[in-house]
Amino acid sequence: MDYYNYYWHLSWIYLLCAAYRLADKGNCDVWLGNDRGTRYSLGHKTLSYKDYAYWNFGFHEIGEIDLPAIYDYILGTTKSPIYFIAHSLGAAEFLVSMSLHPEYISKIQGFIGLSGAVFQGNTSNPVFKAISPFVKLQQGIHDLFSIGPIVPPQVLPLMNVVGNVCSPTISLRWLCVTIMEAMIGLDSKEANYAIVPDVMSHILSSTSSRKTFHALQLINEGVFAYYNYYQRNIEVYGQPNPPSYQLNNITVPTVLFCAAGDNIVTIPDTYKLAANLPNVKKVVEIDFPKFNHFDYIYSRHINELLHDRIIELIEQDMVVDDLPNKLNA
Repeated sequence: MDYYNYYWHLSWIYLLCAAYRLADKGNCDVWLGNDRGTRYSLGHKTLSYKDYAYWNFGFHEIGEIDLPAIYDYILGTTKSPIYFIAHSLGAAEFLVSMSLHPEYISKIQGFIGLSGAVFQGNTSNPVFKAISPFVKLQQGIHDLFSIGPIVPPQVLPLMNVVGNVCSPTISLRWLCVTIMEAMIGLDSKEANYAIVPDVMSHILSSTSSRKTFHALQLINEGVFAYYNYYQRNIEVYGQPNPPSYQLNNITVPTVLFCAAGDNIVTIPDTYKLAANLPNVKKVVEIDFPKFNHFDYIYSRHINELLHDRIIELIEQDMVVDDLPNKLNA
């Protein structure tokens, strides 16, 4: 069996679950990425995370600057092909990197997007639907008062407390999952309660305001475009609206996963993404009616539903002949 680079760009707890599975079963060299500004990536050569200028980035800058540096590091260390797997906004960051740096397209052997948050015009999540219409106002307030992070690193110790509170009994773990999933769609039967304390300790991490506002813009506007500065678009882009990312030239072999219970990234929006990419091998629906956006992180059936399927995709070089259109455990 060939030896593969396998780059995961997801939340850390899922990274670890997937990494061990891929290293153990898939003969993969697994590289784990952390977005800048998260608890494991707060460093900077010249700035402190307490500085406003430190937070002057969003997922655009991660795709434009950070991911190419990661590609170069991996390729400089090993000559094996790279398969890029991403969940949620990690997929947006990957596609930004391919759109802005097409020279890397030939270096990526395959892309697997798990609930890729790219087109989000059909989002039905009640929290995001409620706050996204006010994103312009929120941006103005944060700019006026120079607020860099939407979640500052100083709150991270509090998340450890949350994890401890959710730890002692199965009833408390169920309660924590229920409170969290009330915002994204209840699927308590699928939750892996053994890892709930770790999930709750890390489910909220520090990140920049701009990254959050850009994600809300995707929901509000239904297009995959650069960051909207509104009144400053003419100054920044030379046009009244931000340009769209060019997806039609991203020829990386792609498989996309989606689920009916996911009210953040819906099945129609996943098919819209597939229609805008020229080399999508298959769109796969997870056939659990309540499988939600966070079940990609802690589903009890995550190995059968995803990890083992992904190993097969990599071993078969993204050949999807044996991959069904709908998956269930």
